Amino acid sequence: MTTTTIHHTSSSQPLSSAEIFLFLSRIVDYLFGIVYGIMAFRLTLELFNASESNPFKAALNWLSDPFVGPFIGLFEYPFSPRWALAFSYFVAFCVLLFIEAVIKGFLRLFWMK
Repeated sequence: MTTTTIHHTSSSQPLSSAEIFLFLSRIVDYLFGIVYGIMAFRLTLELFNASESNPFKAALNWLSDPFVGPFIGLFEYPFSPRWALAFSYFVAFCVLLFIEAVIKGFLRLFWMK
């Protein structure tokens, strides 16, 4: 049986730009992951026609409105409004993925020299 030892760097040594990039990149991934999860949960509740008067649904709407709100009603389908809603969420996810990529690109630009 082998044991693995982890070597910690001294706090007096400055962090390398790769370590700073990795740390900030993980924070961005974590925050956007929370937003994606909230949006996916809201979409699921919307597709199953959850009651708008439910306090949990109202809180979820309040949390996700800044990210989803601009895209709701973007597309209108006369025969299936739920698919129009789902497509609006898909566009919101794509826009947020693009924003996340831009943020990580800027991080890479400034910290990966």
